[in-house]
Amino acid sequence: MGEGTGSYGSGLAFYLRERGERVIEIDRPRRSRRGAKSDALDVIRAGREALSENKLAEPRGRGRREAIRVLLTSREGAVKARTQAICQLQALVVSAPENLRGQLRRLSGEGLRRRCSGMRVQAEASVEAQAQASTPPDCSPRPATQV
Repeated sequence: MGEGTGSYGSGLAFYLRERGERVIEIDRPRRSRRGAKSDALDVIRAGREALSENKLAEPRGRGRREAIRVLLTSREGAVKARTQAICQLQALVVSAPENLRGQLRRLSGEGLRRRCSGMRVQAEASVEAQAQASTPPDCSPRPATQV
């Protein structure tokens, strides 16, 4: 018997089913807004619910549904990471040297990302010298590469 076999419990449910154990799915308990989670009470409630049901629900299989869930979760994570990276770039522009800030301030998120990905650092110059230079060497575009 399992509560929440659709996400965190799916691995356990799959493991048990592969070893010949019968796994059934029980709905999550409805808790009041102030009510705390109680594993002991949840187990008793789940057992009573399982015994009272005429037809028990089987957990969903992995297959296509699991593949779609993985793709959607991965995409959501990638979108969040991209958004955070652009926010970090925009925050760095605020504290950049004036000549660099002037070049980058007017760029949108995607334009800023494209422009910054083409920057390079010259190893022979110190960080301080690059930050204070009138034409910072780290702003020179990289040569285009063929992929």
